Amino acid sequence: MTSSERCIAVVGGGITGLAAAHRLRTSSSARVVLIEPADRLGGKLRTERVDGFVVDSGPEALAPGRPDAAKLAEELGVEMVTSAPGGPGAVKVGRRLREMPDGIGGFIPRKIKPLATTRLFSPLGKVRMAFETVAPVRRDDADESLESFTSRRLGKQAYERLVEPVASGIFCGDPARLSLLATMPHLRRAELEHGGLVRAVLAERRAAKQEKRAGAPPRRPGMASPTTGMGGIVDAVVARLEADDAVEIRLGTAAVGLERDGGRYRVELSDGTAVMADGVILAAPTAASAAVLDRLGAHEAAALLSAMEVASTATVSLGFRADGMPDLDALLPAHGYLIAGPGRGPVCGVTRSSSKFPGRAPEGHELFRVTVRAPDSTPSDELLELARAELAATLGIRSEPVLSLVQRWNGVMPQYAVGHLERVAELEKALQPWPGVVVAGSGTHGLGIPDCVASAERAAAALAG
Repeated sequence: MTSSERCIAVVGGGITGLAAAHRLRTSSSARVVLIEPADRLGGKLRTERVDGFVVDSGPEALAPGRPDAAKLAEELGVEMVTSAPGGPGAVKVGRRLREMPDGIGGFIPRKIKPLATTRLFSPLGKVRMAFETVAPVRRDDADESLESFTSRRLGKQAYERLVEPVASGIFCGDPARLSLLATMPHLRRAELEHGGLVRAVLAERRAAKQEKRAGAPPRRPGMASPTTGMGGIVDAVVARLEADDAVEIRLGTAAVGLERDGGRYRVELSDGTAVMADGVILAAPTAASAAVLDRLGAHEAAALLSAMEVASTATVSLGFRADGMPDLDALLPAHGYLIAGPGRGPVCGVTRSSSKFPGRAPEGHELFRVTVRAPDSTPSDELLELARAELAATLGIRSEPVLSLVQRWNGVMPQYAVGHLERVAELEKALQPWPGVVVAGSGTHGLGIPDCVASAERAAAALAG
């Protein structure tokens, strides 16, 4: 590399760092150095293939409605598959599974009859939800918690039996403390723009009819995943980067320091080497990025990042022979279920992965994924027993698994407390004295894979010139 060549250092090899490195190379001539302390790239996107099973131990699908990650997959030529037809999901209330009413997407009820006949809510709870159309609109700009918003618009039971288990499963946190604007901003937009959730649905239907009359293609329904598992996106990005002579990938070394060196930045690495860069994208977990910023002298930005809470979760994947199993289609009309509180234990939800996407289990086998939240010190054997006990109690599966994998994600799930977006704005302002240093990823701009890709695209655009 000559001294005249522009170089961007990307710290963190998860999906945010990978997408940022890819976009930098497609939108600029800058060289890229990708730095990752682990011995593999991909972060929480991890697919393992064992004895015919395809196991996603991190995110397992791309949710509809956010195109950023799907567009990246299409650009990379990744073959995708949509989830198999099935029920809208189920919630375990007490000891019983209650199927979610059809037509509830993003917590917005879109169909009246399924809502009226569902056993998930009591008659009184349904009456309270019906009053959503006349609930007053809050017009101020203040943030609030997911619990506050959904309770005042849909009622307490809708929160406890639908919003709380779903949001807890997605964000691995307490919706009573999670920011509405940072996690589910579409709900607030529906209230402000249309006067409520039901009115937003009616407006959406009118727009869909207009699109149909105009000949627009129908919107793609359902979740999607690469045919080879979510790791397929990682494999495709890495293959592009490894084939590019202007990209250097450094595995097994961490960024431990950052300092100005004239008009550039010197990134110090744990292996004793350093990288000279014209710009730096920090796409690492919040604690690691905060430590780097502190070394740079950006103490206010570092303190803001350090103050952002994180949580832990674990996934337990269990494979079984299908012979002698209970009738799962009768017991579980959907592809899985979530568990409602109060009284919920460490297990938050169960997915029947072998019915959700094709090819996840070999012929004659079933694959389950159990999400568990327990203290970081909980032994893996105990996590495995918690998962097996849940499958036995709810689905009657008591046979010995032929596959068992435990994947722990300790301290890597950001918790967006009320006011999170204001703190992100403060962070970006605090970084203004250090042009060319950008923080990206799930710690600031969204937990989902599409959010991470969108964050990476913005960071790359900011430094591409």
